Amino acid sequence: MLSLTYAALPRATYISDVSDEELLKKMHDKRNAWKNYKRLSNKRYNHLFEKFKSNRIRTRIVNDAKGKIENILITVPAYYNRRKPEEYIYPPDARTLKTLLRNLSLHPRKYTVLCQINQVEIIDSWFKDLEVPESDCTICSSVFNYSLWAQDAYLALQDDTENMILGEGICFTREHDMCVADDVSCQSDIITKMTHLYFQGGNILQAGEYVIIGKDYIIDNVGRIFLEDEAKVINEFEMLLGLPVITLGTDDIIPQNHRQLMGGGVYQPIFHIDMYVTPTGVKGKDGKEIIFIGSPSLAREILEQQPRDEDFDLYFDQATFQLNHYYDVRRLPLLPTSYVAKNRKHYYLTYNNAIVESYSENDKAFNHVYLPTYAMDVDDFKKDQDFEEYNGDVNDYLKLDTAAKEIWESIGFTVYQMDGLEDLAMSWGSVHCIAKTLKRSKT
Repeated sequence: MLSLTYAALPRATYISDVSDEELLKKMHDKRNAWKNYKRLSNKRYNHLFEKFKSNRIRTRIVNDAKGKIENILITVPAYYNRRKPEEYIYPPDARTLKTLLRNLSLHPRKYTVLCQINQVEIIDSWFKDLEVPESDCTICSSVFNYSLWAQDAYLALQDDTENMILGEGICFTREHDMCVADDVSCQSDIITKMTHLYFQGGNILQAGEYVIIGKDYIIDNVGRIFLEDEAKVINEFEMLLGLPVITLGTDDIIPQNHRQLMGGGVYQPIFHIDMYVTPTGVKGKDGKEIIFIGSPSLAREILEQQPRDEDFDLYFDQATFQLNHYYDVRRLPLLPTSYVAKNRKHYYLTYNNAIVESYSENDKAFNHVYLPTYAMDVDDFKKDQDFEEYNGDVNDYLKLDTAAKEIWESIGFTVYQMDGLEDLAMSWGSVHCIAKTLKRSKT
């Protein structure tokens, strides 16, 4: 049976426990932190700032859609089953990762895998079965308890000589994910660098000539020395990422009674924007890049259902309005749903959380998307006695899976559908969350 144990990002306490008033007080304090730094003399402040600048990393973020994926990272978590001690990889993980690798291997590319020592032979066999040359696989080992979510603990960057760099933020506390970049860099040609910023990879997307960052991680940096306001934070991200930044989110905090249902942050509806925003690398009208934004109302329309209060289309429509100036924005179904196992848990079935590549090779264009599906395991979930309530429906999910596939095909993409990923969705993730593109082609 599929597991509900993953947490793509543990919900911060403020989502359900902290009042709007307390949040506003915290924001007020952060924005007044500059008063403390004013106590430093100008000479002392300027000296510290020069020291700070000398540690900056001048890099450029790897695109999220444009270019063929030339190297991609996956992380295989540790697993132990007392009843089956010979089983070294959690079966749902194995199924999902093997499906992803099977789809990716239809086109030559390189792979970087971090796994436990006892998993190396199994993963070797996966690549041999797919006839992937040994020279295209870098298998690194670790002794730490990192997660399946390869996307979040770092950013994929490159320098002027196109070195692959994993840029780490100042803090990442989920399990042992902070060790991934270090373990990989010790066993491969990949470089790891620390940055001064706080971020998580799923909340930063590169599209066209801009980088889109969810507002929560802009605000989280505000109030630190040399990052006293949003403008300074954005400037530092632009230095790190090598492109102008678009901040995506609301002007005011999202009310607590909405945050409790959306699993989001303070200024954005879901805690990572890759759950509802997807660059495509393909040009649409007026030469603008097409970007997909999730739409609960479109999901209800496909299912011939009436809108519901908990859909909160307002926030996703607002994201559409914000990005319309820069991109050709189109919509994908995004279904809010929930289950009950002791407590009610809300989550989304997302078709935005996908792996995308758009490139040309030998004067021929290729557009590929590795897309989630959700219908496959509905019957298993219905039989699971841990659920007091489960709302999945095979026919509904098939309608959504089919509609999402057709939308991607309508803009020229070949769609490679994944196996059922509702177990990942229940933990606030999907296929984009379990891989990190390290390098892409230039065209």
